[in-house]
Amino acid sequence: MNIQIKRGSKSKLDSVMSGPNPLPAGSLGFTMDTEEVYISDGTNVHLVGKAMFGEWDSRPSAGVKGRIYVSTDYNKGVYLDTGSSWELIATKFNSLDSIPNGTIYGRVRNSYLDSGRPDGLYYNGNKISSTEIVDHFEEHDIHRRLDDNNTSSTRLWSSNKIDSFVQQKIAEIPPVKDNFYVEHDSYSSNSSTDWQTRLTLPTNNLTGGIYKLTWSYEWRTTYTSSYNALFRVMEDNSTWRSYVNSHSQNSSAYYQASGFSIFAKNVWTNPTFTLEFRNAASGRTVYTRRTRMHFYKIA
Repeated sequence: MNIQIKRGSKSKLDSVMSGPNPLPAGSLGFTMDTEEVYISDGTNVHLVGKAMFGEWDSRPSAGVKGRIYVSTDYNKGVYLDTGSSWELIATKFNSLDSIPNGTIYGRVRNSYLDSGRPDGLYYNGNKISSTEIVDHFEEHDIHRRLDDNNTSSTRLWSSNKIDSFVQQKIAEIPPVKDNFYVEHDSYSSNSSTDWQTRLTLPTNNLTGGIYKLTWSYEWRTTYTSSYNALFRVMEDNSTWRSYVNSHSQNSSAYYQASGFSIFAKNVWTNPTFTLEFRNAASGRTVYTRRTRMHFYKIA
């Protein structure tokens, strides 16, 4: 006795299910053109049985949502019928060589690995091995290292070490002897013809030798018709070290002046130097500012 289930074309099955007398729930239907078995739930039919497989070009046209087709040739993979197209849902990969690169992650060449781990860096297609990288950083002629305990040409000191070393050397500098300095930045004026002292530079405990005395100042005068501003540098109010008579072209402008004198002094002499200024005639005013004197041993 043969038992046969309802059979016909796929289009006939679709027509029956959409008509007034669809297959009752639990009924089976066999489509002879597509060789598929369906089961009805009273409203729709569902594909049952094994997945279809074969060459890619031999697959049936998409249109039965839920069908599975396994392609065995050049488009190897498992495809799902979405009702309108076959969509790849799984691929058989024989090796990592068959896996395509993703949007975020990609494959790594086997030649770039050492025992399964990345080995080195790659730039413009050129490989730099990890050994080469380590050797490069160990090249002391190129890369200096912080090493506070070494003084070779390929070692660097930390800022703390440098500061400590500098402070130590400063402390070792012997006190400077026979070196005296005085300055005054604010301005001073003189409206008389008497000498007025602007700076006084005392000295003490000279060791004897050759000395240099330098001075500098800025000046102006209210009188511009002739020479008027007089300046001198005196030693112990008796020895003239400098005398200058200046003529101004602009009563509101300051002019710079400087000079020096080199001379010998005996041991234990302690001269006092003064920078003085006055007017050449009464009724005028001389101003001075930024005055300096420096006396020190040079030999």
